[in-house]
Amino acid sequence: MRRALPLLAILVFICAQTLKADTLRTFALQASDQYTNISGLVVIDTTTGQALYGYADLTLVKGGDTNRHPPFPDPIVISGGGVLSNGGCLYDCMGHPDEHSFRFTASDSDGSFGLLMTTPHTLVDYMGGHLCFMPGECETDAYTYATYTVKYPSILVNGIQYPAGEYSDIANYFNANLTYVSEVTTPEPSSLILMGSGALGLLGAFRRKVFCA
Repeated sequence: MRRALPLLAILVFICAQTLKADTLRTFALQASDQYTNISGLVVIDTTTGQALYGYADLTLVKGGDTNRHPPFPDPIVISGGGVLSNGGCLYDCMGHPDEHSFRFTASDSDGSFGLLMTTPHTLVDYMGGHLCFMPGECETDAYTYATYTVKYPSILVNGIQYPAGEYSDIANYFNANLTYVSEVTTPEPSSLILMGSGALGLLGAFRRKVFCA
């Protein structure tokens, strides 16, 4: 038993040195196209390279695409957040094989949307930057985009009463960016191991003292 204790101490020391604390960074999201604006926050574990959580407001501008729906008298905002689903690489964004994609869906009383974001680089030690988009491709090949459905009320325009309805579309974001805001460090796993091993050591010493007495 006594010979095993030094070995255990060495193993605990090795584990404590190899485990690292995770850094969680928060980024501000901004993007726009002709008819919509996106603003929100994204939380990324830059130690493991995994996007964790996203929140966004998708705003349809006043008026909007009047060829496809009645003109909106005011902007319409759809808000929501969710756990991010990490998609890995999709299309090797602009020649960057380390691209990383992540998405979430959300809904409120005004409608629903799904948001896909793609960075040209790995999320390990990520500090933000311009998100991917491939100009000239069809909409389904967009790297950063939102699909949305908005519910609008009955609208009176120039004496014409339009009934309430729903409108669905896709917004493609050429100018999307994630900007670093802040970061926090989670409790270090190695500290927890050292605390636990110290408690076991004290327990062992206490047992030896009691039984030897």
